Amino acid sequence: MKKKLMAGLLTVALLAGVPAVASASYAGVGTGTQTVLGRSVQLVYVNLNDQNLEVKAVSSEGKVGETEPLAALAQRNGALAAINGGYFNAYSDGQPLTVVRTNGKFVHNGSFGAVFGINTLNQPYFGRLYPTIEGSTKDSWSWPNNWSAWGINHYYDNPSAITILTPDAKKRTLPASGKTVVVQNGVVSKIVNGDAAIPSNGFLVHFGSSVVSSANVFKVGEKAAYKITYRGSSGKAVNMDAIGNMMGGGPLLLSGGAVVVDPIAEKFTDPKQTSRDSRSTRTFIGWRSDNRLVMGTVPNVSVYELADVAKALGLVHAVGMDSGATAGLYADGSYLTTPGREVPNAVIVRKRDASSVNASGYVDVYQDHYAYDAIARLKQKSVMNGELNGTARFFKPSQTMTRAELAAVLTNAFALPAGKHTFSDATGSWYDNFAGAVVSAGYMAGYSATKFGGADPVTEEQIVAILARVLAKNGAPANAKDLWLQNAPSAWADKDVHLAIKQGLIVDAFGDKPFMPLEEAKRSGVAVLLDSAMRKIGK
Repeated sequence: MKKKLMAGLLTVALLAGVPAVASASYAGVGTGTQTVLGRSVQLVYVNLNDQNLEVKAVSSEGKVGETEPLAALAQRNGALAAINGGYFNAYSDGQPLTVVRTNGKFVHNGSFGAVFGINTLNQPYFGRLYPTIEGSTKDSWSWPNNWSAWGINHYYDNPSAITILTPDAKKRTLPASGKTVVVQNGVVSKIVNGDAAIPSNGFLVHFGSSVVSSANVFKVGEKAAYKITYRGSSGKAVNMDAIGNMMGGGPLLLSGGAVVVDPIAEKFTDPKQTSRDSRSTRTFIGWRSDNRLVMGTVPNVSVYELADVAKALGLVHAVGMDSGATAGLYADGSYLTTPGREVPNAVIVRKRDASSVNASGYVDVYQDHYAYDAIARLKQKSVMNGELNGTARFFKPSQTMTRAELAAVLTNAFALPAGKHTFSDATGSWYDNFAGAVVSAGYMAGYSATKFGGADPVTEEQIVAILARVLAKNGAPANAKDLWLQNAPSAWADKDVHLAIKQGLIVDAFGDKPFMPLEEAKRSGVAVLLDSAMRKIGK
């Protein structure tokens, strides 16, 4: 009876046009071939419900700017399946042209907008994404201490270019006419004319010959850092903290089940991508509502026809990847579609191992996050422990902090004893004891004798003022030079904020942005300041 039932289900599936999936070397990954709109489509299916699997964006030879055969790249990374990644300079220097983020490290910026991404819970992201690169010196993200760069791990011929090079880049000789800043362990170690080696514990900032004066913001011995900000098509910031792996491609094919192809909007100019009559073998990555990631190759289609194929396959979201001779699909140890040239990167599927574990303890805090060290230290000390979602722990670095959460954090950080309070809104709540502790210690106060306001968000000036008082109560020195602030704090907070400057707690920044006194404080910024305050008094 069971054999008849299974045979009947297979017959129904075939009649419905759903391909029978061949067995691969691992049950969570399958392959198949399906004829769609007259094309024979090669497919790989990945069960994203299987947490023993991970999907990653990887670079050839482990370096941005290298190329190698797709099969070699897959085998070197222990991949069960792989598909070629984004566009690159195939006929010249082999440099990629699209976004690549690997295990939380942003290793290459992109010229085009469509991105596939995925987090450690195997939750995918599809969308148009535009990263910008901003830098700081002396812990300040405001003029005259800030700077910006065109790209990361990309070499430009333009003399006006400013580029960052990290150990993830293939090293090439930098022009002698430019200037290079060497940053090690977050501090400028030297500034030289022309070329320099990329430090293993830092990065280079290279200024082209037309913009060498822009390097004057850097001074040897002073701190320097950079950050990536992601924005969508509307220009609004997009929170990508948890999306540890990204591969740029384009154009975006489907969103919410609808065809959204618009190569011009994504800055494509090559007729191979913009013309409805330009056909070649093309690749795509998509997501199906049964939580299957689908990777495929389609022969002889334009990008518009590729979207129609993706829709006919029942995909909800999909994005195109590089095409033509680059198009390749690999599974179970062999090619399903053989590329005609080496590739710079790929999206791979592999079994998780120890290298997949995020050392911060959180699925949304990666090693390239500016607050990584502070967040990891605070977790180790059980001061800030994030939030559990099933078995996954999130820190939510971009989320604001409430007064109740701050009361709990301060109690944990400074081992405050139990205290008393008269707040009716705190009595019986989860933060009841924490409110009593911080008020009795003089670290926080209520709005009135009966209202603590635990659900209210904390502003940046409130955090700074509170921590300044904490440091003062614990005897921290205040010998640093006071500074004029571009954004002045409220009258009530002014004295404490300037005390924090003299204590060396802040310069004119809050986390990775300029200090904005009335803005709601993000958890990551709170973590950096709290970690600094604790270390100043030996906690």
